[in-house]
Amino acid sequence: MSNVVNLSDRRKQEDIQAPEPNYVEIGLEFMRKNKPRWAEAVIVAILKQDETDTGIDQFGHEEVKKVILCWSKHKRNLFSEMRKAADLYEETKHLGTGKGLFRVYEKRTQADNPGRLRVGEFCSRDEAIAFANKLLAEDKENERKLAAGEIKSYSPNFPDGYDITGTEGEIEHRDTYSGGRGMYLGTSTHGGWEVRKWVLDNEGGYTDKEVAEAIGRGNHNFGPKPKPTEGQPQAEGSLGDIEVSYRLNPEFNGIEVSFSDRPSDEVIQTLKRGHSFRWHKRKLFWYAKQSPARLAYVKSLCGESEGSETA
Repeated sequence: MSNVVNLSDRRKQEDIQAPEPNYVEIGLEFMRKNKPRWAEAVIVAILKQDETDTGIDQFGHEEVKKVILCWSKHKRNLFSEMRKAADLYEETKHLGTGKGLFRVYEKRTQADNPGRLRVGEFCSRDEAIAFANKLLAEDKENERKLAAGEIKSYSPNFPDGYDITGTEGEIEHRDTYSGGRGMYLGTSTHGGWEVRKWVLDNEGGYTDKEVAEAIGRGNHNFGPKPKPTEGQPQAEGSLGDIEVSYRLNPEFNGIEVSFSDRPSDEVIQTLKRGHSFRWHKRKLFWYAKQSPARLAYVKSLCGESEGSETA
Protein backbone atom coordinates (compact mmCIF):
# COMPACT_ATOMS: atom_id res chain seq x y z
CA MET A 1 0.00 0.00 0.00
CA SER A 2 1.38 3.42 -0.98
CA ASN A 3 2.25 5.88 1.77
CA VAL A 4 1.60 8.86 -0.50
CA VAL A 5 -1.48 10.87 0.47
CA ASN A 6 -3.98 11.33 -2.37
CA LEU A 7 -4.37 15.10 -2.22
CA SER A 8 -7.07 15.24 -4.86
CA ASP A 9 -9.39 13.53 -2.38
CA ARG A 10 -8.14 15.65 0.52
CA ARG A 11 -8.71 18.88 -1.39
CA LYS A 12 -12.32 17.93 -1.98
CA GLN A 13 -12.84 17.13 1.69
CA GLU A 14 -10.95 19.98 3.38
CA ASP A 15 -10.54 22.71 0.76
CA ILE A 16 -6.86 22.95 1.73
CA GLN A 17 -5.62 25.32 -0.95
CA ALA A 18 -7.43 28.64 -1.32
CA PRO A 19 -7.00 30.67 -4.53
CA GLU A 20 -4.04 33.05 -4.48
CA PRO A 21 -5.27 36.66 -4.09
CA ASN A 22 -4.60 39.02 -6.99
CA TYR A 23 -2.30 41.34 -5.07
CA VAL A 24 -1.62 43.58 -8.08
CA GLU A 25 -5.32 44.28 -8.61
CA ILE A 26 -5.84 44.85 -4.88
CA GLY A 27 -2.98 47.34 -4.89
CA LEU A 28 -4.09 49.11 -8.07
CA GLU A 29 -7.55 49.57 -6.58
CA PHE A 30 -5.96 51.03 -3.42
CA MET A 31 -3.86 53.40 -5.55
CA ARG A 32 -6.88 54.55 -7.54
CA LYS A 33 -8.60 55.53 -4.30
CA ASN A 34 -5.69 56.76 -2.19
CA LYS A 35 -2.77 57.93 -4.34
CA PRO A 36 -2.42 61.73 -4.09
CA ARG A 37 -2.78 63.61 -7.36
CA TRP A 38 0.62 65.19 -6.82
CA ALA A 39 2.45 61.84 -6.38
CA GLU A 40 5.00 61.25 -9.14
CA ALA A 41 7.07 58.57 -7.41
CA VAL A 42 7.40 56.39 -4.31
CA ILE A 43 10.25 55.64 -1.94
CA VAL A 44 10.59 51.87 -1.61
CA ALA A 45 12.57 49.62 0.75
CA ILE A 46 13.81 46.36 -0.77
CA LEU A 47 15.09 43.39 1.22
CA LYS A 48 17.80 41.50 -0.69
CA GLN A 49 18.83 37.89 -0.08
CA ASP A 50 22.48 37.35 -0.93
CA GLU A 51 22.90 34.66 -3.61
CA THR A 52 26.67 35.10 -3.96
CA ASP A 53 28.68 31.92 -4.46
CA THR A 54 32.39 32.75 -4.39
CA GLY A 55 33.23 29.13 -5.20
CA ILE A 56 32.02 29.62 -8.76
CA ASP A 57 32.73 33.38 -8.86
CA GLN A 58 29.01 34.21 -9.00
CA PHE A 59 27.69 37.40 -7.42
CA GLY A 60 24.06 38.41 -7.11
CA HIS A 61 20.96 38.58 -4.95
CA GLU A 62 17.24 37.94 -4.92
CA GLU A 63 14.67 40.53 -3.87
CA VAL A 64 12.48 38.85 -1.24
CA LYS A 65 10.40 41.74 0.08
CA LYS A 66 9.41 45.25 -1.01
CA VAL A 67 7.83 47.87 1.28
CA ILE A 68 6.42 51.16 -0.04
CA LEU A 69 7.51 53.80 2.48
CA CYS A 70 5.91 57.00 1.14
CA TRP A 71 4.78 58.98 -1.90
CA SER A 72 7.04 61.61 -3.47
CA LYS A 73 6.10 64.84 -5.24
CA HIS A 74 9.01 64.74 -7.70
CA LYS A 75 11.22 62.39 -9.72
CA ARG A 76 14.61 63.58 -8.43
CA ASN A 77 16.86 61.18 -6.52
CA LEU A 78 17.64 62.97 -3.25
CA PHE A 79 19.39 61.05 -0.48
CA SER A 80 17.99 63.43 2.13
CA GLU A 81 14.46 62.42 1.07
CA MET A 82 15.35 58.71 1.02
CA ARG A 83 16.81 58.97 4.54
CA LYS A 84 13.64 60.59 5.89
CA ALA A 85 11.61 57.80 4.30
CA ALA A 86 13.93 55.17 5.82
CA ASP A 87 13.19 56.64 9.27
CA LEU A 88 9.52 55.70 8.80
CA TYR A 89 10.14 51.93 8.83
CA GLU A 90 11.73 50.07 11.72
CA GLU A 91 13.74 47.71 9.53
CA THR A 92 15.41 50.57 7.59
CA LYS A 93 16.11 53.10 10.36
CA HIS A 94 19.80 52.18 10.13
CA LEU A 95 19.70 53.93 6.71
CA GLY A 96 17.91 57.02 8.04
CA THR A 97 18.96 60.58 8.83
CA GLY A 98 22.42 60.82 10.33
CA LYS A 99 23.24 57.15 9.72
CA GLY A 100 26.20 55.71 7.86
CA LEU A 101 28.73 52.90 8.03
CA PHE A 102 31.40 53.05 10.74
CA ARG A 103 33.97 50.37 11.58
CA VAL A 104 36.01 49.83 14.73
CA TYR A 105 39.51 48.41 14.19
CA GLU A 106 42.09 47.13 16.64
CA LYS A 107 45.43 48.79 15.99
CA ARG A 108 48.32 46.43 15.45
CA THR A 109 51.68 48.14 15.57
CA GLN A 110 53.96 45.22 16.41
CA ALA A 111 56.60 44.58 13.78
CA ASP A 112 55.64 40.92 13.55
CA ASN A 113 51.89 41.60 13.34
CA PRO A 114 51.17 44.74 11.31
CA GLY A 115 47.81 45.88 10.02
CA ARG A 116 44.40 46.17 11.63
CA LEU A 117 41.68 43.77 12.75
CA ARG A 118 38.04 44.81 12.38
CA VAL A 119 36.10 44.19 15.58
CA GLY A 120 32.76 45.88 14.91
CA GLU A 121 30.56 47.65 12.36
CA PHE A 122 27.91 50.25 13.25
CA CYS A 123 25.46 52.65 11.64
CA SER A 124 26.59 55.72 13.63
CA ARG A 125 29.88 57.06 14.96
CA ASP A 126 28.41 57.41 18.46
CA GLU A 127 27.56 53.69 18.53
CA ALA A 128 31.06 52.82 17.32
CA ILE A 129 32.69 55.01 20.00
CA ALA A 130 30.44 53.56 22.73
CA PHE A 131 31.40 50.03 21.68
CA ALA A 132 35.13 50.83 21.63
CA ASN A 133 34.95 52.56 25.03
CA LYS A 134 33.18 49.52 26.48
CA LEU A 135 36.05 47.28 25.35
CA LEU A 136 38.59 49.76 26.72
CA ALA A 137 36.77 49.70 30.07
CA GLU A 138 37.00 45.89 30.07
CA ASP A 139 40.76 46.16 29.48
CA LYS A 140 41.12 48.66 32.32
CA GLU A 141 39.16 46.43 34.71
CA ASN A 142 41.25 43.41 33.74
CA GLU A 143 44.43 45.44 34.36
CA ARG A 144 43.16 46.19 37.87
CA LYS A 145 42.34 42.53 38.50
CA LEU A 146 45.76 41.50 37.22
CA ALA A 147 47.52 43.97 39.53
CA ALA A 148 45.41 42.79 42.48
CA GLY A 149 46.21 39.16 41.75
CA GLU A 150 42.56 38.30 41.02
CA ILE A 151 43.48 36.91 37.61
CA LYS A 152 46.76 35.49 36.28
CA SER A 153 46.52 36.83 32.74
CA TYR A 154 44.14 38.22 30.15
CA SER A 155 44.01 39.00 26.45
CA PRO A 156 43.42 42.75 25.93
CA ASN A 157 40.83 43.91 23.41
CA PHE A 158 42.95 46.84 22.28
CA PRO A 159 46.64 46.28 23.18
CA ASP A 160 47.69 49.14 20.90
CA GLY A 161 44.51 51.23 20.83
CA TYR A 162 41.78 51.43 18.20
CA ASP A 163 40.73 53.32 15.09
CA ILE A 164 37.26 54.24 13.81
CA THR A 165 36.73 54.70 10.08
CA GLY A 166 33.69 55.48 7.95
CA THR A 167 31.28 58.26 7.07
CA GLU A 168 27.56 58.82 6.64
CA GLY A 169 28.15 58.94 2.90
CA GLU A 170 29.27 55.30 2.72
CA ILE A 171 25.67 54.10 2.49
CA GLU A 172 24.86 56.52 -0.36
CA HIS A 173 25.38 54.71 -3.66
CA ARG A 174 25.60 56.62 -6.93
CA ASP A 175 25.84 53.81 -9.49
CA THR A 176 24.62 56.00 -12.35
CA TYR A 177 27.03 54.64 -14.96
CA SER A 178 25.80 52.45 -17.82
CA GLY A 179 24.62 49.14 -16.37
CA GLY A 180 24.78 50.50 -12.80
CA ARG A 181 22.10 50.04 -10.13
CA GLY A 182 21.21 53.72 -9.87
CA MET A 183 21.07 55.80 -6.69
CA TYR A 184 20.09 54.09 -3.44
CA LEU A 185 20.85 53.77 0.28
CA GLY A 186 22.30 50.48 1.51
CA THR A 187 25.12 48.89 3.48
CA SER A 188 25.73 46.06 1.00
CA THR A 189 25.32 45.53 -2.73
CA HIS A 190 23.95 41.99 -2.52
CA GLY A 191 22.31 41.68 0.92
CA GLY A 192 20.16 43.44 3.49
CA TRP A 193 17.84 46.40 2.99
CA GLU A 194 18.17 49.15 0.42
CA VAL A 195 16.05 52.28 -0.04
CA ARG A 196 15.53 53.88 -3.44
CA LYS A 197 13.03 55.87 -5.51
CA TRP A 198 10.67 54.42 -8.11
CA VAL A 199 9.09 56.82 -10.60
CA LEU A 200 5.44 55.94 -11.23
CA ASP A 201 4.15 55.17 -14.73
CA ASN A 202 0.70 56.60 -13.95
CA GLU A 203 -0.65 54.41 -16.74
CA GLY A 204 -0.67 51.03 -15.00
CA GLY A 205 2.75 50.12 -16.39
CA TYR A 206 5.43 47.83 -14.94
CA THR A 207 6.49 50.11 -12.06
CA ASP A 208 2.88 50.80 -11.06
CA LYS A 209 2.27 47.04 -10.89
CA GLU A 210 5.39 46.49 -8.78
CA VAL A 211 4.17 49.17 -6.37
CA ALA A 212 0.64 47.78 -6.46
CA GLU A 213 1.76 44.24 -5.62
CA ALA A 214 3.64 45.48 -2.53
CA ILE A 215 0.63 47.52 -1.44
CA GLY A 216 -1.72 44.61 -2.12
CA ARG A 217 0.39 42.40 0.16
CA GLY A 218 0.07 45.00 2.92
CA ASN A 219 3.71 46.08 2.65
CA HIS A 220 3.23 49.85 2.89
CA ASN A 221 3.02 52.78 5.30
CA PHE A 222 -0.33 54.17 4.13
CA GLY A 223 -2.68 52.86 6.82
CA PRO A 224 -3.85 49.60 8.43
CA LYS A 225 -2.17 46.48 7.07
CA PRO A 226 -3.28 42.87 7.33
CA LYS A 227 -1.34 40.91 9.93
CA PRO A 228 0.89 38.27 8.30
CA THR A 229 0.02 34.73 9.33
CA GLU A 230 1.95 31.50 9.20
CA GLY A 231 -0.94 29.82 7.42
CA GLN A 232 -1.92 26.17 7.26
CA PRO A 233 -0.01 23.68 5.12
CA GLN A 234 -1.18 23.74 1.51
CA ALA A 235 -0.50 20.03 1.19
CA GLU A 236 0.93 17.12 3.12
CA GLY A 237 2.27 13.74 2.04
CA SER A 238 5.15 11.37 2.67
CA LEU A 239 8.39 10.13 1.17
CA GLY A 240 8.66 6.62 2.58
CA ASP A 241 8.78 7.12 6.35
CA ILE A 242 9.39 10.88 6.08
CA GLU A 243 6.44 13.25 6.24
CA VAL A 244 6.59 16.25 3.91
CA SER A 245 4.43 19.36 3.67
CA TYR A 246 4.58 22.74 2.02
CA ARG A 247 2.91 26.10 2.45
CA LEU A 248 2.73 29.25 0.35
CA ASN A 249 3.92 32.43 2.04
CA PRO A 250 2.01 35.34 0.47
CA GLU A 251 3.99 38.02 2.33
CA PHE A 252 7.25 37.00 0.62
CA ASN A 253 5.66 35.34 -2.44
CA GLY A 254 7.48 32.20 -1.30
CA ILE A 255 7.20 28.44 -0.94
CA GLU A 256 8.22 26.73 2.32
CA VAL A 257 8.87 22.97 2.43
CA SER A 258 9.16 20.99 5.69
CA PHE A 259 10.30 17.40 6.31
CA SER A 260 9.86 15.36 9.49
CA ASP A 261 13.43 14.04 9.04
CA ARG A 262 16.37 14.60 6.71
CA PRO A 263 15.33 13.61 3.17
CA SER A 264 17.61 11.78 0.76
CA ASP A 265 20.67 13.49 -0.71
CA GLU A 266 18.96 13.32 -4.10
CA VAL A 267 16.00 15.35 -2.83
CA ILE A 268 18.28 17.86 -1.11
CA GLN A 269 20.40 18.36 -4.23
CA THR A 270 17.30 18.78 -6.39
CA LEU A 271 15.96 21.39 -3.96
CA LYS A 272 19.28 23.25 -3.83
CA ARG A 273 20.76 22.84 -7.31
CA GLY A 274 17.68 22.16 -9.37
CA HIS A 275 15.31 24.72 -7.86
CA SER A 276 17.50 27.12 -5.82
CA PHE A 277 15.84 26.43 -2.45
CA ARG A 278 17.67 27.61 0.66
CA TRP A 279 17.65 26.15 4.19
CA HIS A 280 16.21 28.27 7.01
CA LYS A 281 18.41 27.36 9.99
CA ARG A 282 16.10 28.87 12.62
CA LYS A 283 12.68 27.77 11.32
CA LEU A 284 13.98 24.49 9.87
CA PHE A 285 12.39 24.51 6.43
CA TRP A 286 13.45 24.95 2.81
CA TYR A 287 12.27 28.12 1.07
CA ALA A 288 12.34 29.83 -2.32
CA LYS A 289 10.37 32.33 -4.38
CA GLN A 290 7.25 30.94 -6.02
CA SER A 291 7.53 29.77 -9.64
CA PRO A 292 5.55 27.22 -11.66
CA ALA A 293 8.52 24.81 -11.83
CA ARG A 294 9.26 25.01 -8.09
CA LEU A 295 5.61 24.61 -7.15
CA ALA A 296 5.23 21.60 -9.47
CA TYR A 297 8.28 19.91 -7.92
CA VAL A 298 7.12 20.55 -4.35
CA LYS A 299 3.66 19.21 -5.19
CA SER A 300 5.27 16.07 -6.59
CA LEU A 301 7.15 15.57 -3.30
CA CYS A 302 3.79 15.61 -1.52
CA GLY A 303 2.27 13.18 -4.01
CA GLU A 304 0.22 15.82 -5.78
CA SER A 305 0.06 16.05 -9.56
CA GLU A 306 -1.91 18.14 -12.01
CA GLY A 307 -5.15 16.50 -12.95
CA SER A 308 -4.79 13.64 -10.44
CA GLU A 309 -7.92 11.66 -9.74
CA THR A 310 -9.05 9.83 -6.64
CA ALA A 311 -8.24 6.14 -6.85
